[in-house]
Amino acid sequence: LTAGVEFGALRAGDTALRAPAAQWWLAADLEPAPGGTTGPRRLERSEWVATLQQYTGAQRKDGSTRPLETIGIKFNRYSGAHLYLTGQAHSAFAGGAGAYSIGLIGAGVSTAPVARGWQVGVEALVGASGGGGVDTSGGGLVQSVAWAGWQATPASQWRIGVGGLRSMRGPLSTPVVELAWN
Repeated sequence: LTAGVEFGALRAGDTALRAPAAQWWLAADLEPAPGGTTGPRRLERSEWVATLQQYTGAQRKDGSTRPLETIGIKFNRYSGAHLYLTGQAHSAFAGGAGAYSIGLIGAGVSTAPVARGWQVGVEALVGASGGGGVDTSGGGLVQSVAWAGWQATPASQWRIGVGGLRSMRGPLSTPVVELAWN
C-alpha cells in the first residue's frame, strides 16, 4: 500500500470561485510486479461494469417522490474466486434530477463464473451523494444489490439486480433496479 497527501487551490477561470483543496489518498498495486521475488504470483480477476440503475421512488427536497434513472461505472476487484471489492460512480440522466451524482465503495460476494452460464452475487456499499434536488440530508448512503448474471461471451456478462438505497440521516429510501454489462 502507498499513501499520500496533496494540497492545492481550486480556481475557476471565468467566475469568482476560489477554494483551498486537500486530499488524502491510498493506493495498492493491482497486478504482480514483473520479476517478483516472493514466489509465483497470479493475476486477480477485475471487472469494469457499465450500469443503468432506476430508483423507483426517490424523495425530493420539494416533498415529492419520483423515479430517477442513473448511468454509472463500477470497478470490481476480486480477492480469490468469490469475494470482491467495488468502487462505483453514478449520475442521473433522467427523472428530473440532472445534477444528482453518487459515489460508493463496498464489497461483494459471488458464485464462481460459469462459462456461458449463470452467476449470482450480492454487494453491500456505503457512499455519498448529492445534487439534483434529491433529499439525502447530508449525503451519506448505504446500498445493497443482489444480482444474477448471464455469460454472453467468454469475456462479457449481462447482469440484472435488485436492491435498496437508503440515506443514513434523511428520508431518501428507495428500491433500486439495475441492468449492467461487464
